Amino acid sequence: MQKKTKPRTKAEARILESAVVLFSRHGFDGATIREITKYAHTTPMTLYRGFPNKEKLIRETLLLALKRHFEPSQLLMVLYADAANKGLSELLPSALLRWYHSLAVPATKLLINAYASHDEQWRSIAAQAIEDLTKILTTFIDRNVHTSTRRKVAASRTVARTLLTILLYLKITSPQNQSRQQQKQIHDEVEETLEYCLVGLHRSSDRPAYS
Repeated sequence: MQKKTKPRTKAEARILESAVVLFSRHGFDGATIREITKYAHTTPMTLYRGFPNKEKLIRETLLLALKRHFEPSQLLMVLYADAANKGLSELLPSALLRWYHSLAVPATKLLINAYASHDEQWRSIAAQAIEDLTKILTTFIDRNVHTSTRRKVAASRTVARTLLTILLYLKITSPQNQSRQQQKQIHDEVEETLEYCLVGLHRSSDRPAYS
């Protein structure tokens, strides 16, 4: 993942926070500099001192969101937190649920907006982030279901990619301000979806390891 430039002032930090929200709501073309600075309670002049153009602002905003929520190390820590005490059938759904709940809706929408963008730079940054997460999850699945053939490794990658796609979609379609009842309902729906997707994987994990 590309290195993020740290904001040098509090105003720049507010601008980046505002840009995450507005770019996620309206897309990179839809959110204007004037709207972002108004949301950040600052001025376009202040913005341009820290970010020479909109392209630089988009890049810094995207990297900020990825650093906070989509670092591979974060997913890795969640996956292996209880690895010594649980089997795959118990571990993976609960781990992915924790990771899902750690994601912020604006950051996830920003990732998806970048991935669907016509701009090669934004699409490339988002695609690399998703690829890095897919590799982590694929490796975890491979090790826990004892895959040893190329066909099985490919199947694990497909499962990993599918799980990530589903979780990202569920996150961007969930309401940001949720009541406790909505939170529980969403939690149950995500858990049920994960269990359904992992039925075949659970069966595979019960088979003896290949020598």
